[in-house]
Amino acid sequence: MSFQSISKKHFLISVISAAILYLIAHGYRFSNMMFSGDALFEICQDDYAWQIALGRWVHPFLIFLRGSLTNPWLICWMAIIWLSLSVYLITDYLNIRSALGIIICSAVMTCNPIIISLNSAFLPWSDLFALSLFLSISAVYLIDKWISDKKKILLLFSAVVSITLSLGIYQAYICVTVGLVIIKTIAALSKENNLGNVFLDVGIYAGSTAIGGVLYFLIWKIIQKALNIWTANTYNGMADIDGVMGTGLVNAVGSAYKNVFTFLVNPEVFYSLTFRSVNLSIIWLNLFRLCNALVVFGICMIIINNIKKKEYLKCFLQVMLLLLFPLGINIVCVVSQGMQHTLMTYGMLMIYIFTISVYFDEDAFSAFDSKKIRNRKIAASAVCIIPILLLCWNNIVYANQVYLKKALQEEATTALLTRMLSDIEDTENYIAGETPVAIVGDLRNCKSIPVLDNFETIVPYGMGNSLLTYGGTDSYYLKYLLNANIYKIEIPVNNEIKAMPNYPDYGSIKIVDGTVIVKISD
Repeated sequence: MSFQSISKKHFLISVISAAILYLIAHGYRFSNMMFSGDALFEICQDDYAWQIALGRWVHPFLIFLRGSLTNPWLICWMAIIWLSLSVYLITDYLNIRSALGIIICSAVMTCNPIIISLNSAFLPWSDLFALSLFLSISAVYLIDKWISDKKKILLLFSAVVSITLSLGIYQAYICVTVGLVIIKTIAALSKENNLGNVFLDVGIYAGSTAIGGVLYFLIWKIIQKALNIWTANTYNGMADIDGVMGTGLVNAVGSAYKNVFTFLVNPEVFYSLTFRSVNLSIIWLNLFRLCNALVVFGICMIIINNIKKKEYLKCFLQVMLLLLFPLGINIVCVVSQGMQHTLMTYGMLMIYIFTISVYFDEDAFSAFDSKKIRNRKIAASAVCIIPILLLCWNNIVYANQVYLKKALQEEATTALLTRMLSDIEDTENYIAGETPVAIVGDLRNCKSIPVLDNFETIVPYGMGNSLLTYGGTDSYYLKYLLNANIYKIEIPVNNEIKAMPNYPDYGSIKIVDGTVIVKISD
């Protein structure tokens, strides 16, 4: 079979498997609106200045190309395209040629808590983040191709541009770049006799990444200066990026390792069933903890089995890289001084990609070549492959449960606000669009939106007990989803308002000084 046919087959398996798995896990989400939280605020994406302030200066250009209205179906297919291409590049880069290996990589990269959180609460940025991931992988892929053919300087230039643009969309995906380089270097130490070549390659990766990072920062500052935009100093901003030093650096590094450990021991688990008041999901939780432990164990054992006798320096370097691997796939935690949320953890999925790589890359890890150790390969399958498949199944079920919960929340929220609008309009002397309306309290604490039974544990990052996840989201729900003609204002809470009962009790809606007051919670 020719190289071209192998490459074409590899590409088709990557694209088709990623698309199918993505739709199985997330297809329901893209057939429904279910806007909440930040996504509700950005149904019409107009936060360009804020994104630039966060260091995401590429966003306005991408929104200009894609359109500023958050269209779930379009975003779905854009995300599928970038993730499918990412699967192809990452499997080709790590020499994963087996169809099974490619499909498992597709499952890991498309069915995971990060994409679930993105789609459930941060939909307007799902396709943009998928592009950032693609660019972060493209960078190492292009550098690898340049190393193979140093005559094509355009490859190296393109890699630097990819790093720059990836950082300009979302900085957290640099962890994927670092993780892939570590995996590739460990593989190179297993098959490369000349350590000088390995060190040179690492230097090229590091230098290119550094140049891309400097270019990203310079372009960001130029855009800020030209448009007179500030630097965000919130939890997800970059104002304090230079504050990690001394004791702060030690604490941040400790947090990076701790968060990787937490990611492995506290996976998000789908709701199973309750038997005699006992939620049996705890069985799945402990099983998935075991799966993660087996995955880490499998990586170490396969590499140890491939260490050649008396090559002590290579052994030492591989051990050191293995110890640095958790830090590399979570380096963004260090840069952010220990602050981290789910959207920043995609790099941690490189643990599973690493496992797939050492299992299927027989050029670098040939422990299974001999027929005498065929049983060892079967054992390795149980340790490496089956646990990953179980984890991916969990994420598929969990994703669909999340979207079911959001659909039910949407129905409940629409019903509540429709009733509330009807009651407001029935208020004496009320004129739609003219009489001011003040909704007092927090809809998250409204007794008309209780927590759904059996869904208490289905709460990915960014998703609350209703679609109105924080103050102000009710205004956008009324504006975009109900198209309500309402003049909503904010007022201070006085003793008279405090004494009012909470909606929907009698007296929870009344006119005070010409303003319709709706009290929804204390």
